Amino acid sequence: MRLLLLLGVAPLLSGCVVATVAGVAVGAVKTTANAAGTVVETAVDATTTTQQEADEDRGRAIRLEEERQAKEAERQRKAAERQRKEAERLGQQPPELQPTAPDSGAPTR
Repeated sequence: MRLLLLLGVAPLLSGCVVATVAGVAVGAVKTTANAAGTVVETAVDATTTTQQEADEDRGRAIRLEEERQAKEAERQRKAAERQRKEAERLGQQPPELQPTAPDSGAPTR
């Protein structure tokens, strides 16, 4: 009797086993696909720039350019001051006050 009961239940259980195995296999494929999707999404995120990141980069570039221009202006100011002091030491007019030749507008040959 038990044997008949087991034989009668076996086809029903085999469907459950097949469904469970199929579910595990599909789950493994989904997990692998999700992991691959996560890797792709991470790679895309790493290679793309958000608007905020672009704004920060642009702000940084502007700030660095302003610092470079300020350093150049300071360098030029110091050079002009050195020239002025050297002209005073030699008893000459400072370069910015020296007369320049008037431009007649005629082309030079």
